[in-house]
Amino acid sequence: METGDSAALSRSLRLAAARAGAETILCYWGILESAQERLATKTVSWVPLVTWFVPDERQHLRVRLKLALVDVRTGDWSVSSPPPFDSRALSVGPRRAVADQKLVERLKSQAYGASVVEMMRVYSDEIASANRAN
Repeated sequence: METGDSAALSRSLRLAAARAGAETILCYWGILESAQERLATKTVSWVPLVTWFVPDERQHLRVRLKLALVDVRTGDWSVSSPPPFDSRALSVGPRRAVADQKLVERLKSQAYGASVVEMMRVYSDEIASANRAN
């Protein structure tokens, strides 16, 4: 059951979409999760090295997406969630932030692409049926 605020937001969103001539609204949101694994090399990272770094962490990143398809006219909706995309990479301290950001962008791109494929797979029969009926 929707609360008053969420029901009003839902109606406003559907009204805006209807005024724009849209039949369907696709909402999506993602959850980025991370875990770190300390590697044995962390204990020897004090070894002097020139222009070479010993990886000191294994980075586990995962992005999970949820998608909601809302029929503008009726308010009916369905939710799907494609499989999560994850990556495990060795990470070094000095450039960790840059590498992590690139990894997040790559995971998001993969997840969004897979979501489009999944939505087309699930709803392609429905779309074809509607087009034949018209």
